Amino acid sequence: MGEYYNTIILRHAEGSYTKKQFKNYSEGDCIYGPNTDPEELKRWTYDQLNEAKAELAKYKCTYDEHPDCVDVEEYALEYCDINTDGEFVNGSDYDLAEK
Repeated sequence: MGEYYNTIILRHAEGSYTKKQFKNYSEGDCIYGPNTDPEELKRWTYDQLNEAKAELAKYKCTYDEHPDCVDVEEYALEYCDINTDGEFVNGSDYDLAEK
């Protein structure tokens, strides 16, 4: 995945969902679902893919259930194209961290 893109970005996002909301939740929604704004933790060029995957392996996605809500924390690599000005051009594909 991502072999057609020039940039890899490590993304992180957190959210808290009611039990009802979480019934419709899909893994990754916190990172790339509607109305999300995950933070950028680190960036690599595509030739640094192994380094990026090693960094992602340091993190875990968590889904902590509480009596009235579920707290979500997700990490993912985003594969995309960035122009010479550092602006997003197109993409994206994602690899989520393990649970």
